Amino acid sequence: MTKREEMNFGVFVVVRNELGHLLMVKHNYGEKKWSLPGGKIERGEMVPIGAARETLEETGFSVTIGDQVGIFSQRKTLGIVILFEGTLSDIARQKFDKQEVQLCEFLSLSEIECLGDQIYPAQFGLVKMFMTWIKNENRGPVYGWMIPAN
Repeated sequence: MTKREEMNFGVFVVVRNELGHLLMVKHNYGEKKWSLPGGKIERGEMVPIGAARETLEETGFSVTIGDQVGIFSQRKTLGIVILFEGTLSDIARQKFDKQEVQLCEFLSLSEIECLGDQIYPAQFGLVKMFMTWIKNENRGPVYGWMIPAN
């Protein structure tokens, strides 16, 4: 099986502070753009546990994984991404992986919208999806594409 044919399972977590700002990370690799905290699930790992682990590794914050916001099919690779809502379990911050992440900050929606090409398009789509989801009274998971069609 080629790398393109391997199934990828990714998770991302939306964590809001008391002002409603979203926890975002700026990667220190690849295109060095902003993203929600998250990454790949490890073999044998429960999905919510992987989401909490990835958030801790990238941000230094322990989170409690809450509702599943949605499941999204990837367009460029064979795989899915699961988006969760999370809450801070502990406001004390631990060390985070500075080789992987150069910045970790809570950003307002207007700040995120102003990032332009400094945020991965798929990540901006997940943020917009979350903001729509949070307003819905009957919050069931959303299903769709990771990157919205143009």
